[in-house]
Amino acid sequence: MLSRWRYLFFARQWEAAFVTAGQPMIHAEYGFDLRLEPGVYPTHPDFTYSTSMILQGLPDDLSGKTLLDVGTGCGAIAIAAARRGAKVHAVDIDPAAVALARRNVAANGVANRVTLSEGKVLQFASAPDVPERFDYIAANLWFPIRLWGFNQEHHSLMRVQKRFLSQVFGLLAPGGQALLASGAFADSRGIRDLFAEAGLTPDITTRRAWHNGGRIAVNWHLYRF
Repeated sequence: MLSRWRYLFFARQWEAAFVTAGQPMIHAEYGFDLRLEPGVYPTHPDFTYSTSMILQGLPDDLSGKTLLDVGTGCGAIAIAAARRGAKVHAVDIDPAAVALARRNVAANGVANRVTLSEGKVLQFASAPDVPERFDYIAANLWFPIRLWGFNQEHHSLMRVQKRFLSQVFGLLAPGGQALLASGAFADSRGIRDLFAEAGLTPDITTRRAWHNGGRIAVNWHLYRF
């Protein structure tokens, strides 16, 4: 429990310092250059490991496959999947995130394999080259945390998770697979209750990641179904 608190306070300080600095950051932690900008969720493995969990859960070869990236943020999962050969549609509710993702997609030379849309969870703008169903759906959503000082948006975020789980199979191709990641410090019991309510039994992978320069270890979950 102590490591969870240490990580959460570290993450809050990390994000606050990044926003206060007001300067973009470029890193290559996922094997390609990724630009982060204040105001868009900072996808970096030292800050959050959910992106890494999804990337590790996807096949290395996605040639001929389609992937929907829900909550794309700066576009990390979309770019990685496109580099592995997938045709990707990425969506985010935040117009600033979509603009940054478009910039990162172009900078990495995969604009011909990635379509970007602004919209709510699984309610994105239609486009001629977006398939009706996808081989993979990756969801890197805000996850609900039920700990004092961090639970302000718990109910609204649980509704987002519930809406995703109720709609996801309508967009999965036969034999397709969805991947949802979260920290173990989230309301894991509540998330599993939502899976049960949706009639789903996910395969859960747990990995430990080190943050704050290797000083804090926390567990992360990947729900695959």
